Amino acid sequence: MPAFPPGDLSGADAWCLLTTPRPEVNLLLMQRCADTGAHVARGLSPGRVPPLLMGPLPGLSPHPLALHEELGAFVRGLPAAPVATQYTRAFEWLCGRLDRRDWVERSAGSAAYADELVRGWPEARYVHLVRDGRATARSMSANDGFRMAVLLEELGHRAATPAGLVGVIASLRTAWIPIERFGELWSRQVAAADRCLRALPDERRLTLRYEDLVGDAAGELRRLASFLGLGGAATGHWVREAAARVARPRTDWRELPDGERARLEAACAPGLALLGY
Repeated sequence: MPAFPPGDLSGADAWCLLTTPRPEVNLLLMQRCADTGAHVARGLSPGRVPPLLMGPLPGLSPHPLALHEELGAFVRGLPAAPVATQYTRAFEWLCGRLDRRDWVERSAGSAAYADELVRGWPEARYVHLVRDGRATARSMSANDGFRMAVLLEELGHRAATPAGLVGVIASLRTAWIPIERFGELWSRQVAAADRCLRALPDERRLTLRYEDLVGDAAGELRRLASFLGLGGAATGHWVREAAARVARPRTDWRELPDGERARLEAACAPGLALLGY
Protein backbone atom coordinates (compact mmCIF):
# COMPACT_ATOMS: atom_id res chain seq x y z
CA MET A 1 0.00 0.00 0.00
CA PRO A 2 1.44 3.45 -0.89
CA ALA A 3 2.02 6.02 1.86
CA PHE A 4 -0.84 8.18 0.53
CA PRO A 5 -3.53 5.85 -0.88
CA PRO A 6 -6.63 7.46 -2.44
CA GLY A 7 -10.07 7.42 -0.85
CA ASP A 8 -11.06 6.80 2.75
CA LEU A 9 -9.28 4.37 5.05
CA SER A 10 -10.89 2.61 7.98
CA GLY A 11 -9.06 2.66 11.29
CA ALA A 12 -7.98 -0.95 10.74
CA ASP A 13 -6.61 -0.15 7.29
CA ALA A 14 -4.82 2.94 8.59
CA TRP A 15 -3.11 0.84 11.27
CA CYS A 16 -2.17 -1.75 8.65
CA LEU A 17 -0.56 1.03 6.63
CA LEU A 18 1.38 2.24 9.67
CA THR A 19 2.55 -1.22 10.71
CA THR A 20 3.39 -2.94 7.43
CA PRO A 21 7.09 -2.56 6.62
CA ARG A 22 8.30 -2.06 3.08
CA PRO A 23 9.94 -5.33 2.01
CA GLU A 24 13.22 -3.74 0.94
CA VAL A 25 13.59 -1.77 4.18
CA ASN A 26 12.75 -4.82 6.26
CA LEU A 27 15.31 -6.96 4.41
CA LEU A 28 17.97 -4.31 4.88
CA LEU A 29 17.29 -3.99 8.60
CA MET A 30 17.25 -7.74 9.09
CA GLN A 31 20.62 -8.07 7.40
CA ARG A 32 22.09 -5.30 9.55
CA CYS A 33 20.64 -6.86 12.72
CA ALA A 34 21.52 -10.47 11.90
CA ASP A 35 24.89 -10.45 13.61
CA THR A 36 23.89 -8.40 16.62
CA GLY A 37 20.47 -9.76 17.53
CA ALA A 38 19.32 -6.16 17.97
CA HIS A 39 15.81 -6.95 16.71
CA VAL A 40 15.43 -9.64 19.38
CA ALA A 41 16.66 -7.28 22.09
CA ARG A 42 13.96 -4.79 21.04
CA GLY A 43 11.28 -7.49 21.17
CA LEU A 44 10.80 -7.54 17.41
CA SER A 45 10.26 -10.51 15.12
CA PRO A 46 13.15 -11.05 12.68
CA GLY A 47 10.64 -11.12 9.84
CA ARG A 48 8.57 -8.07 10.74
CA VAL A 49 9.79 -4.73 12.05
CA PRO A 50 6.87 -2.25 12.40
CA PRO A 51 7.89 1.04 10.75
CA LEU A 52 6.95 3.12 13.80
CA LEU A 53 9.46 1.12 15.85
CA MET A 54 12.25 1.69 13.36
CA GLY A 55 12.68 5.27 14.48
CA PRO A 56 9.78 7.49 15.62
CA LEU A 57 8.47 5.85 18.79
CA PRO A 58 11.86 4.94 20.35
CA GLY A 59 12.70 8.64 20.10
CA LEU A 60 9.51 9.64 21.87
CA SER A 61 9.30 7.18 24.74
CA PRO A 62 11.54 4.92 26.82
CA HIS A 63 8.80 2.30 26.39
CA PRO A 64 8.17 2.29 22.61
CA LEU A 65 6.56 -1.15 22.44
CA ALA A 66 3.91 -0.20 24.98
CA LEU A 67 3.31 3.12 23.24
CA HIS A 68 2.97 1.25 19.93
CA GLU A 69 0.22 -0.94 21.41
CA GLU A 70 -1.64 2.06 22.85
CA LEU A 71 -1.47 3.94 19.57
CA GLY A 72 -2.66 0.84 17.72
CA ALA A 73 -5.72 0.52 19.91
CA PHE A 74 -6.57 4.18 19.21
CA VAL A 75 -6.01 4.07 15.44
CA ARG A 76 -7.91 0.82 14.88
CA GLY A 77 -10.98 2.39 16.46
CA LEU A 78 -11.01 5.45 14.19
CA PRO A 79 -13.87 6.03 11.75
CA ALA A 80 -13.05 5.96 8.03
CA ALA A 81 -11.43 9.10 6.64
CA PRO A 82 -8.80 10.23 4.08
CA VAL A 83 -5.29 9.10 4.93
CA ALA A 84 -4.07 12.61 5.85
CA THR A 85 -6.89 12.86 8.39
CA GLN A 86 -5.93 9.50 9.88
CA TYR A 87 -2.29 10.57 10.12
CA THR A 88 -3.34 13.83 11.78
CA ARG A 89 -5.49 12.00 14.31
CA ALA A 90 -2.51 9.78 15.18
CA PHE A 91 -0.21 12.80 15.57
CA GLU A 92 -2.75 14.60 17.76
CA TRP A 93 -3.20 11.52 19.94
CA LEU A 94 0.56 11.31 20.42
CA CYS A 95 0.68 15.00 21.37
CA GLY A 96 -1.94 14.43 24.03
CA ARG A 97 -0.47 11.17 25.26
CA LEU A 98 3.04 12.63 25.58
CA ASP A 99 1.95 16.10 26.76
CA ARG A 100 3.34 17.91 23.72
CA ARG A 101 1.97 21.08 22.15
CA ASP A 102 3.25 20.78 18.59
CA TRP A 103 4.34 18.08 16.18
CA VAL A 104 7.03 18.41 13.53
CA GLU A 105 7.41 15.62 10.98
CA ARG A 106 10.80 15.02 9.41
CA SER A 107 11.46 11.91 7.37
CA ALA A 108 14.44 11.20 5.15
CA GLY A 109 13.51 11.49 1.50
CA SER A 110 10.27 13.36 2.23
CA ALA A 111 10.96 15.74 -0.69
CA ALA A 112 9.63 12.96 -2.91
CA TYR A 113 6.25 13.34 -1.17
CA ALA A 114 6.03 17.14 -1.25
CA ASP A 115 2.88 17.17 -3.41
CA GLU A 116 1.06 14.71 -1.14
CA LEU A 117 2.16 16.56 1.99
CA VAL A 118 0.90 19.93 0.77
CA ARG A 119 -2.40 18.43 -0.42
CA GLY A 120 -2.90 16.63 2.88
CA TRP A 121 -1.92 19.56 5.11
CA PRO A 122 -2.67 22.74 3.12
CA GLU A 123 -2.31 25.01 6.18
CA ALA A 124 0.94 23.50 7.53
CA ARG A 125 4.29 25.27 7.60
CA TYR A 126 7.02 23.72 5.47
CA VAL A 127 10.76 23.83 6.00
CA HIS A 128 12.99 22.99 3.04
CA LEU A 129 16.47 22.13 4.28
CA VAL A 130 18.79 22.25 1.29
CA ARG A 131 22.47 21.61 0.66
CA ASP A 132 24.84 21.87 -2.27
CA GLY A 133 23.79 18.86 -4.35
CA ARG A 134 27.36 17.87 -5.12
CA ALA A 135 28.09 17.47 -1.41
CA THR A 136 24.72 15.80 -0.87
CA ALA A 137 25.37 13.26 -3.63
CA ARG A 138 28.77 12.44 -2.15
CA SER A 139 27.08 11.78 1.19
CA MET A 140 24.24 9.80 -0.42
CA SER A 141 26.74 7.52 -2.15
CA ALA A 142 27.81 6.15 1.24
CA ASN A 143 24.27 5.75 2.62
CA ASP A 144 22.63 2.32 2.45
CA GLY A 145 19.15 3.74 1.95
CA PHE A 146 20.06 5.90 -1.03
CA ARG A 147 22.27 3.21 -2.53
CA MET A 148 19.34 0.84 -2.30
CA ALA A 149 17.02 3.40 -3.95
CA VAL A 150 19.37 3.80 -6.91
CA LEU A 151 19.89 0.05 -7.35
CA LEU A 152 16.14 -0.63 -7.15
CA GLU A 153 15.51 2.07 -9.73
CA GLU A 154 18.01 0.48 -12.09
CA LEU A 155 16.41 -2.95 -11.66
CA GLY A 156 12.97 -1.59 -12.54
CA HIS A 157 10.18 -4.18 -12.43
CA ARG A 158 12.67 -6.89 -11.46
CA ALA A 159 13.11 -5.15 -8.10
CA ALA A 160 9.57 -6.17 -7.15
CA THR A 161 10.49 -9.85 -7.02
CA PRO A 162 11.84 -11.44 -3.82
CA ALA A 163 14.96 -12.55 -5.68
CA GLY A 164 15.51 -9.02 -6.98
CA LEU A 165 15.26 -7.52 -3.51
CA VAL A 166 17.56 -10.10 -1.98
CA GLY A 167 20.10 -9.51 -4.73
CA VAL A 168 20.06 -5.75 -4.17
CA ILE A 169 20.56 -6.11 -0.42
CA ALA A 170 23.37 -8.62 -0.89
CA SER A 171 25.25 -6.30 -3.26
CA LEU A 172 24.50 -3.06 -1.43
CA ARG A 173 27.95 -2.49 0.01
CA THR A 174 29.97 -3.81 -2.92
CA ALA A 175 28.07 -2.59 -6.00
CA TRP A 176 29.79 0.16 -7.96
CA ILE A 177 27.37 3.02 -8.56
CA PRO A 178 28.50 6.07 -10.57
CA ILE A 179 28.28 9.10 -8.29
CA GLU A 180 26.34 11.06 -10.91
CA ARG A 181 23.40 8.69 -10.31
CA PHE A 182 23.07 10.19 -6.85
CA GLY A 183 23.34 13.67 -8.33
CA GLU A 184 20.51 12.87 -10.74
CA LEU A 185 18.34 11.53 -7.91
CA TRP A 186 19.04 14.66 -5.83
CA SER A 187 18.19 16.98 -8.74
CA ARG A 188 14.88 15.23 -9.41
CA GLN A 189 13.82 15.39 -5.77
CA VAL A 190 14.85 19.04 -5.44
CA ALA A 191 12.91 19.96 -8.58
CA ALA A 192 9.77 18.18 -7.36
CA ALA A 193 9.92 19.79 -3.92
CA ASP A 194 10.75 23.26 -5.26
CA ARG A 195 7.87 23.19 -7.77
CA CYS A 196 5.43 22.40 -4.98
CA LEU A 197 6.79 24.58 -2.18
CA ARG A 198 7.45 27.65 -4.30
CA ALA A 199 3.68 28.04 -4.75
CA LEU A 200 3.16 28.45 -0.99
CA PRO A 201 2.95 31.92 0.61
CA ASP A 202 6.12 33.17 2.33
CA GLU A 203 4.68 32.75 5.82
CA ARG A 204 4.19 29.03 5.23
CA ARG A 205 7.59 28.08 3.82
CA LEU A 206 11.14 28.49 5.00
CA THR A 207 14.33 27.50 3.22
CA LEU A 208 17.35 26.66 5.36
CA ARG A 209 20.76 26.06 3.85
CA TYR A 210 22.95 23.41 5.40
CA GLU A 211 25.99 25.59 4.81
CA ASP A 212 24.40 28.45 6.80
CA LEU A 213 23.43 26.01 9.53
CA VAL A 214 27.04 24.86 9.86
CA GLY A 215 28.30 28.45 9.84
CA ASP A 216 25.82 29.82 12.39
CA ALA A 217 23.94 26.95 13.97
CA ALA A 218 22.38 28.93 16.80
CA GLY A 219 21.23 31.77 14.53
CA GLU A 220 19.66 29.47 11.96
CA LEU A 221 17.98 27.34 14.62
CA ARG A 222 16.48 30.47 16.21
CA ARG A 223 15.13 31.40 12.78
CA LEU A 224 13.65 27.91 12.48
CA ALA A 225 12.08 28.10 15.96
CA SER A 226 10.56 31.49 15.15
CA PHE A 227 9.09 30.21 11.88
CA LEU A 228 7.54 27.20 13.64
CA GLY A 229 6.05 29.40 16.34
CA LEU A 230 8.08 27.86 19.15
CA GLY A 231 8.72 30.23 22.01
CA GLY A 232 9.56 30.51 25.68
CA ALA A 233 12.55 29.53 27.75
CA ALA A 234 12.48 25.97 26.41
CA THR A 235 13.35 27.26 22.94
CA GLY A 236 16.62 28.76 24.15
CA HIS A 237 17.59 25.47 25.77
CA TRP A 238 16.66 23.57 22.62
CA VAL A 239 18.69 25.92 20.41
CA ARG A 240 21.80 25.49 22.56
CA GLU A 241 21.44 21.71 22.69
CA ALA A 242 20.68 21.32 18.99
CA ALA A 243 23.41 23.74 17.89
CA ALA A 244 25.99 21.64 19.73
CA ARG A 245 25.05 18.66 17.55
CA VAL A 246 25.63 20.39 14.23
CA ALA A 247 28.80 18.92 12.75
CA ARG A 248 30.88 19.92 9.77
CA PRO A 249 30.92 17.53 6.79
CA ARG A 250 33.55 14.81 6.80
CA THR A 251 34.01 14.62 3.01
CA ASP A 252 34.40 17.14 0.19
CA TRP A 253 33.07 16.51 -3.33
CA ARG A 254 35.91 18.62 -4.72
CA GLU A 255 38.32 15.83 -3.76
CA LEU A 256 36.84 13.56 -6.46
CA PRO A 257 38.88 12.78 -9.59
CA ASP A 258 38.38 15.31 -12.40
CA GLY A 259 36.18 13.14 -14.63
CA GLU A 260 33.98 11.96 -11.79
CA ARG A 261 33.65 15.49 -10.47
CA ALA A 262 32.64 16.81 -13.89
CA ARG A 263 29.94 14.15 -14.30
CA LEU A 264 28.62 14.91 -10.83
CA GLU A 265 28.45 18.65 -11.52
CA ALA A 266 26.55 18.06 -14.74
CA ALA A 267 24.05 15.78 -12.98
CA CYS A 268 23.47 18.31 -10.19
CA ALA A 269 23.28 21.39 -12.45
CA PRO A 270 19.44 21.56 -12.69
CA GLY A 271 18.96 21.37 -8.92
CA LEU A 272 21.83 23.77 -8.20
CA ALA A 273 20.30 26.35 -10.53
CA LEU A 274 16.89 26.07 -8.84
CA LEU A 275 18.39 26.60 -5.38
CA GLY A 276 20.73 29.40 -6.44
CA TYR A 277 24.03 27.61 -5.79
